[in-house]
Amino acid sequence: MHVTFRTALRSLAVAASALAIAATGAVTAHAEPSGAWTLDAPYYGWEVVPDEGVWYSSPRGTHLVPDAAYFRGVHGLFGGGRGSLGYPTGPVRAQTASDGYDNAYQTFERGTIYSSQFGGVGMPASSSITQHYNRNGGGGGAYGYPTSHEVRQAPGWWYQKFTFSTVYASRYGTHGVTGALGVEHLLQGGGGGALGYPTAPRRWDAAGYSYQTFERGNVYCVSSADGDRCSTVRGGFVDVHQRNGGGRGLLGYPMGDEYYDPWTNSWWQAFEHRLVEISPTGVSVMIWP
Repeated sequence: MHVTFRTALRSLAVAASALAIAATGAVTAHAEPSGAWTLDAPYYGWEVVPDEGVWYSSPRGTHLVPDAAYFRGVHGLFGGGRGSLGYPTGPVRAQTASDGYDNAYQTFERGTIYSSQFGGVGMPASSSITQHYNRNGGGGGAYGYPTSHEVRQAPGWWYQKFTFSTVYASRYGTHGVTGALGVEHLLQGGGGGALGYPTAPRRWDAAGYSYQTFERGNVYCVSSADGDRCSTVRGGFVDVHQRNGGGRGLLGYPMGDEYYDPWTNSWWQAFEHRLVEISPTGVSVMIWP
């Protein structure tokens, strides 16, 4: 599929160059369109070129939204030139993203379309997820290219997946959940799971020690040469952990998730410096034997 996509990009570049030569002098940003052009507004028009795409002309220039590499299809999903993305403001541009693949994007008046081996995705500029994504480097940043459109999980609760991250938007703000920490969050069910949505960005206690807070718990990660080890603190353990200073306090970082012991009818969780038991009779904080 990767080879097919790269071939499509090369074909797209050749086709765009040929059409640009053929269209020279036909329409400029402020010229009257030829008979084949359809006007949306003064100085805004478009023309379909079979098997190639749609040429759009506006004060921002004349640019092709090609059939290839998903661009025209995604633009159509957003209503075309009169839709939420508007008219193109530049040509399709190739980009080697942080995932190492040859991807491409095209900018529009009110957003951007990204095309990759995952498909085509439109990102409206008005979206808080798009704004967060752009602040973190966009397609060339640490999140990688989008792999899904925005998904509404509930009124006011949205998320969007990227190559190396999931970005969540809610009443707690817009935050990315990345890397091994993001994997741990997904193992807990993601935004609709046990932890819920993130309530703050990822924070660092010290070199190699980071955590992120969620609606119903926290995820802590310790980095080493062998990779990141991430564990969840949730339920009653959150209160015990916070009352004892959190990751930098008496207990330290979790060594794993909590587990249930049927013999004692208790829940246990091991931390760097202490072992915590929550039983029907109360909470015990014990020094490691």
